[in-house]
Amino acid sequence: MQARNLGEIKTESCHCPLCHGISVVLIHCLGDQREVKPKMPCPCRSGKEYEECCKAYHTGLISPPSPILLMRSRYSAYALGLATYIMETTHPQHPEAQKNHWQWREEILAFSRGTEFLDLDVLSSEESDDTAFVTFSVSLKQGNKEVSFTEKSRFEISEGLWLYKDAEFL
Repeated sequence: MQARNLGEIKTESCHCPLCHGISVVLIHCLGDQREVKPKMPCPCRSGKEYEECCKAYHTGLISPPSPILLMRSRYSAYALGLATYIMETTHPQHPEAQKNHWQWREEILAFSRGTEFLDLDVLSSEESDDTAFVTFSVSLKQGNKEVSFTEKSRFEISEGLWLYKDAEFL
């Protein structure tokens, strides 16, 4: 997976395992994201502005250097409707990565559109050379229903990048 700018339409071929070199796929990556306002707080709840926090990861300028930052950037991507980022930062051995990518993308977007992302709290993390665990709790709302949960996510390095492998709900 190569870091690349998803903030504009590119005509060059994509080299990620999801797109299989089809440059047209980059166009669909942009259509469903939520509006990002100037000086907006980052949805990952870091206390920083989005421009100074997760935006560089989401646009492909840089890759998150740690599992905690990857987890925070993924939470932020869900909140902003950045399905492509979620897909690209998921380990290829994850079950979702094995299914129809258009269907998976639509499921991510439906979840993002129908969910209010209220809070993220990192509870703990453990890291070894190529595997890490991050335990966190999120406060979410879908309609009038609270759907908050606590999760222990596993991350692994694949081709030099941290990727989300799987999780267990606690």
